[in-house]
Amino acid sequence: MLKVTLLTKTVGKYKNVYISNSTKAGRCEELKQRKKILQLARECMEMSEKVRPEVTWLSEVYDRYRKRNGIRKKADADILISQRMHGVSAPLKVRYWRTGKHIPLNREQCQKLGMALELEEKEMEILLQRYYDRADKIWQTEPDAEDKVYRERRDRMEALQKEYLTKIDPERFLHRSVTYGKQKENFRHLYYVDAGRYTLLGDRSDYLERAASMSYHTELKRIMLLLGEIPRKTMIRHIIILCAPYLSVERLNENLEAFGYQPLDETHTQIDGTHLDWLLIRILKIYTDCCSGKNPEECILWLQKCFRILDQFFADQGIAGLRLMHFKALER
Repeated sequence: MLKVTLLTKTVGKYKNVYISNSTKAGRCEELKQRKKILQLARECMEMSEKVRPEVTWLSEVYDRYRKRNGIRKKADADILISQRMHGVSAPLKVRYWRTGKHIPLNREQCQKLGMALELEEKEMEILLQRYYDRADKIWQTEPDAEDKVYRERRDRMEALQKEYLTKIDPERFLHRSVTYGKQKENFRHLYYVDAGRYTLLGDRSDYLERAASMSYHTELKRIMLLLGEIPRKTMIRHIIILCAPYLSVERLNENLEAFGYQPLDETHTQIDGTHLDWLLIRILKIYTDCCSGKNPEECILWLQKCFRILDQFFADQGIAGLRLMHFKALER
């Protein structure tokens, strides 16, 4: 159940109310929020210079493996593990993985590393979901109807899409040559435009409306069908866009877990070492506090503006890993 108290579950036509407040008190409050958001972004950036906790965990598992097999030197363990993985001695890759300099190239390599380290089932989940920052399992093609896990996840994704389309303001269709009632047929374009409003392109709504959302067709379809490797950051962005403004840490986590991903955790880091979870938890707390008692349109505008601030900041800093709402198709 949604725990955000600022909103009701009713999703109908939005009111034409904007987050910008022309009063002096409103402008002061907006500046305070902006300052707080940017301060969190700076703190998050500084935290990312530390060693990943997931790499520390892998190092501990690695030491356990050495002791269990009577291997004194790490270099010797690197050789043995690479031989167990590939049948040949290629210790440099293994050393880079355990020190955090690189990660395995793909899921198969990551799983082979786990098997070579003799990980138990729960530890293999940690390796994939926390260290590798991916879902517990993937499908390359649509499986048979008997695959219960896939069916449950697809049903959830379809429910999120339906909720998203229900929230679309009919007035948006007045500016486009489409018929209201055919939201599903226009899902790609609606999603693409909304996604752009969370980035630094958000101030160029004219560009977004004219943008060739067709370039995102294949990728969006793959995400909706849950096929292939979908990075956790991509799934977080997807959930935010579909659920907004009915959003909270609890609801985001509920969906992440349902799709097989690690839920938000303050100590978790992305594969590039950035602390996206730490930042998101705090941003969503500010969102809940700031939007209490406001209508859905105000809340979604607040979210879009907040993520635009963050997107601009991290773009200026050159930290692509923390540009949560940005994706390459928006630049085309």
